[in-house]
Amino acid sequence: MALRLAPGAAEVVLTEIAVEPGVKYRLEFAATAEGPVSAAPPGWEIRLRNARHEVPYGGHLKSAWQQCRAAEWGVYRQRFYTPGDAVTLQLRFVNPGGASTLTVDAVTLERCDEENLLASAETFAGAGDYSGWSETSKAGIVATDGPCVLRVNPGGYALTDPIPVAPGDDRVAGNKPNAAAFFYAADMRRIGVGNWANATFTAPPGCAYARLFFGPGDIESLTVTRVPEVKP
Repeated sequence: MALRLAPGAAEVVLTEIAVEPGVKYRLEFAATAEGPVSAAPPGWEIRLRNARHEVPYGGHLKSAWQQCRAAEWGVYRQRFYTPGDAVTLQLRFVNPGGASTLTVDAVTLERCDEENLLASAETFAGAGDYSGWSETSKAGIVATDGPCVLRVNPGGYALTDPIPVAPGDDRVAGNKPNAAAFFYAADMRRIGVGNWANATFTAPPGCAYARLFFGPGDIESLTVTRVPEVKP
């Protein structure tokens, strides 16, 4: 059954869903926004709560790209990690501007057990697919003759979502060298910066998350995986 938010309906909250902590999930749904596009178009947000019904740090997923603007039906996707103490997920569809009618259908939420540690897919699904890239400046998804790319213009940057890592031996590697890796403690306090030399980095002591920083250029895809342990 389709869900509709008519003009004037601020939000619709879906029932809380049980989730596993520290796991990657994939949200997918179809939507259309009929009517004039306002400065505050309809969209969605995710709230993750712990057993005390609190929203932990990183439990409120709401970014500027999470918008439904198209009058035609389109498929929207978001990949994300649940915080380490999350037990439930609440999905909200919002219509703050109230100028258009948002219709949502075919909502699915699945555990995403793929090798890529990055929250996003290996490739970009379309012009609005910023999943996994929570912070960008002077950058945008651009359609090319081949796949869509994340184009970082001069003076801009792109920063990934936090990637769960363990300190020391838990090394991760990717297919885009010459980036910078930002390292964070469990409370998302930054504890170090390292060069992503030869497309690899090692998480320092006390590290719980890493974020990858890219300067100007095109990012067609990005895969981040653990380096296999080499036994003596």
